Parts: sequence; structure tokens; C-alpha cells
Amino acid sequence: MTQERYVRLARPGEGRIIAGVCAGLGAHVGVDPVVLRVAFAVLTLAGGQGIVLYVVAALLMPSDQRRTAPIEQMLRRRYDAGGALVILGGLLALLTLVTAIGHGFSGNALAEVTVFALVVLVAHARKVDFAEIARTLPERLQGHPLEPEPPAVDLAKPAPAPGRQEPLPEGMVDLALLGERRRGTPPPESPPAGKPEKPGRPHGCGPKSRLTTVTLLGAAAAAAAMIPVVNAQDPGGAYGANMMLAAALAVVGLGLLVGGWAGRPRGLATTGTLLTLSLLTSTAVAEAPGGTRYGDVQWRPVDATGAGQTYRLAVGSGRLDLTSLPLAPGRRIPVEAVVLAGSLKVIVPDGARVEVNGETLFGDLTVDGRISGGPGAKAVTVLEPVRAVADPPVIELRIRARVADVEVRRG
Repeated sequence: MTQERYVRLARPGEGRIIAGVCAGLGAHVGVDPVVLRVAFAVLTLAGGQGIVLYVVAALLMPSDQRRTAPIEQMLRRRYDAGGALVILGGLLALLTLVTAIGHGFSGNALAEVTVFALVVLVAHARKVDFAEIARTLPERLQGHPLEPEPPAVDLAKPAPAPGRQEPLPEGMVDLALLGERRRGTPPPESPPAGKPEKPGRPHGCGPKSRLTTVTLLGAAAAAAAMIPVVNAQDPGGAYGANMMLAAALAVVGLGLLVGGWAGRPRGLATTGTLLTLSLLTSTAVAEAPGGTRYGDVQWRPVDATGAGQTYRLAVGSGRLDLTSLPLAPGRRIPVEAVVLAGSLKVIVPDGARVEVNGETLFGDLTVDGRISGGPGAKAVTVLEPVRAVADPPVIELRIRARVADVEVRRG
């Protein structure tokens, strides 16, 4: 009995950018990997759950159909494609529930709930039987017994010619061949030369459904219908864009749901994902506190009282220069910087002790030449003054970034 008796969810060697998770998922479920990458980016920006989900998927998906993934080696069980998708879907549902409970109706929770709803609707459009999944859940989570890895192929040994098998060792009988001779079954014949077999029609390549066109027109109409409401309640505000995007996204979600019965709504999953990303961006702008800056920004506080504010950068490149602060001996000055996406450089004076407490969700965090990289990079350290001071002033520097590169260095 071979290992290939069930379909695996694997990471292909081609088309990968980081680990091949989106390429493998897209090839199995029939969704463009770009759409999946956007969905992971949305979940990452919303609260970092995209990184957790991606890492788990990379550990659960083997690099080849016949290989064993790291999680499978640890649990001594192998998971088929259905079992792996159930595990990833359950983790996504759990992370979405935690965010919704912890953040209420915030933009982050709205983005994650929307992504989860799109995943459910796409699964329904692909004829996924949720009742069958619930019934067989214990068996899917149990997996299959772990079998040994296939032996390595000897590249120096020539492969047998097509249609021929290597002779068995002396004393062994080919039971399959013996059974065929007894039953009188003729050996399989190859197709006649010059008459190649016609490839079957790929799955889902029927006539283009009109549902996509109708849904997109309905989404545009729903967004347009919100314009009078926006002008009455939030003219010129960012929340107006949220209302229009939410109306369009609701129609696209309805189209995906109807597509499960009426046809294959091509392009709606991509449209829904892009609308979700736009809604996340618009919500972040709407919920940004006062004083949030965008683009290329430079701060150079010259008074210790004003330096205690929070410097906020939504998207762009920022530079916070603290070298012009009049620092009195023994004085403590709190400074906080918040970055959503982009980069930030903080220049600190030589004569101050700097207590750095920095954290970036995704990016590099460099403090005085020491780099902390990868997801969830943190740095809690103290930079002593360059020159000895009896009672040096102290700068309490707190940095919080999401998708950004942050550098703290002396002036």
C-alpha cells in the first residue's frame, strides 16, 4: 500500500514567494494566489493574525505530496488536504472570534470578520459540505498513521523504459501479472500513434456566468445609493467611504453565496478581497487619532514639555530628531512613536540615557546598530550616555509599529 492513497495539501516548488503557502492553497482550492496573499496581508495589518496563520500553514503543509510536514513529524500523524484545510479554517475562526470579542466593532475586527465571511462564502461556492465536515471532524483531526518517507531515487541508476518494469529478484513472482494471465485480461495498450487523447475539460470551465456582471453592477449601485446618506450624516468624512465600501462588499458577499447554487461567479472572490483591503485602509484612516501624519514627515522638538506627546505616522517615512531638546540633569522625558506602515528613524542625543521599549509586528527593529528582525521583533534596552554624566537626563522612548522598519541611533 503506497502513501499516495489520499490527496495532500502541499507547497509547490514553483510560484512561491516566501514558503509557497498561498501557491499551494490556491492550486488546491482554485483561487488565484494573489488573492490569498492580499487576504493574509489584510489579516496581518488587522492584528497580526495573518502571520500566525501563515506560519501554522507552512508547518502543516509538506514541501511535496510524498513528504511529511514538521507538524506531522511532531504528532506522528499525516493529514490529507481536507484535514489540513479544516485545521486552518478552525484556527482562522478562533482568531477571528478572539479579535471580535476583544476589539468589538473596531476596524480590525470588521476586517477579520469580513475575510472570514469571504472564506466561508468561497467554500460554499466550491460545494463544500459543512455538515459532512462536522460529522467527520474527529476522523479528520485524527489524521492518518505516519508512514516512512519514500526512499531516495538513485540518479545514477537508469530508469526503466516506459511501459516496462524492472525484473524481479530471483525467486519472486509478479502476482499482478499472474492474476492477469489467469483471468485472461489483456495488457494495457498505449494509444495509437498520431491520435493523442483529447484532454478533458478542466473543472469549472463552463460558460461564463452572468452572475459576476450582475453582482458587480449591484455592488456599484449599492455604493451609489449610500451617497445621499453619506452627504447627510458624514459629508467629506472618512466614515462615508466606509459606508459605501461596506454596502458594496455586502452585495459581493451575497453574489458569492448565490454563486454556490446558480453558477461560478468568477472574479468575485478577488473583488471581495480588494474591497476588504480598501475597507481596512479606510477604517484605519477614519479611526486614526488626531495629529496622525502621512507621507514624509520630520519632527524636531525643541522643548522638553512638547516632546512628551505621541508622534503618529499612518503610512510613510518618518524622522524623529530629539537632539535639540534642552535636557536638564535628572529629568525624565517620555516620548512615544506609533507607526502603521512605512519606516521611522529616531535620533537621540549623546548626553542622555535612553530607555528603549520598541516593538514592531512585521519588520526590522534596529537599536544602536543591533538588529532584531522577523515577525514580532522586540527590543527592551538602555543606551547609556556617550560621555559620563553624574545625573544624566533620561528619555523614555516607547515605539509601537505594525508593518515598518524602525531605527534608533545616536545623533
